[in-house]
Amino acid sequence: MAALAVLLPLCAYAHDVEVDGIYYNIDSTDKTATVTYMGSFNKSAVYTGDIVIPASFVNEGITYAVTSIGPEAFYYCSSLTTVSIPNSVTDIGDYAFYECRGLTAVNIPNSVTDIGAYAFEWCTSLTSVSIPNSATSIGAYAFCWCTRLTSMSIPNSVTSIGDYAFSDTPWYNNQPDGLIYAGRVAYKYKGTMPDNTSIIIKGGTISIGFSAFSGYNGLTSVTIPYSVTSIGGGAFSGCSGLTTVDIPNSVTSIGDGAFYECMA
Repeated sequence: MAALAVLLPLCAYAHDVEVDGIYYNIDSTDKTATVTYMGSFNKSAVYTGDIVIPASFVNEGITYAVTSIGPEAFYYCSSLTTVSIPNSVTDIGDYAFYECRGLTAVNIPNSVTDIGAYAFEWCTSLTSVSIPNSATSIGAYAFCWCTRLTSMSIPNSVTSIGDYAFSDTPWYNNQPDGLIYAGRVAYKYKGTMPDNTSIIIKGGTISIGFSAFSGYNGLTSVTIPYSVTSIGGGAFSGCSGLTTVDIPNSVTSIGDGAFYECMA
């Protein structure tokens, strides 16, 4: 109990500074700042309403550029409704907006390159998201269980998408059966696959997603173009009917269990 009493004050104030109701951790060397959770144990003391994050702020005479939305920054902020993110931000951390069930709108500016795992999971009021042309990766479960998300715009700049990134969203559920491409990723095969199916991954695809064909026993052959550089973990796991795979020299990364329990 004595150890707990010492630790609690350290955990309760996880931020460095607070400016105009937004909490930050700062890097004094680079003069940059990361939006963070306010670090309070009072669950009612969380971000609410409409939040406008500035591109920079001044603290003790020093100007800091806001470059990141930190992990869990708005975690469980269920009364948060809209967020405006400035063009200075380059990444959105893991769990950044997890279970922000009241969040109806968020602009992701054309500066963000990475959207972290679980970043918007369970944001059940989001209906539309536009991923900017600057983005290259979307983490696992990033938009999973966004049950009103009907519109997603994913540019060709996106070359990496984590497992279950769009699962249980209307956008995903409304996609036609077959191989779904998102950005330059062969993201996921959806629906029933006929027996003796041969798949030719379309040219220009950069990666084959995590678990993209997992469990599809009807898949017998796959042709992968020279544009592909990575095959995600579990991509063909459990494809017991798979006998032929053409893997070009362009592939430099094959994830764990990509061909687990395959016959190829």
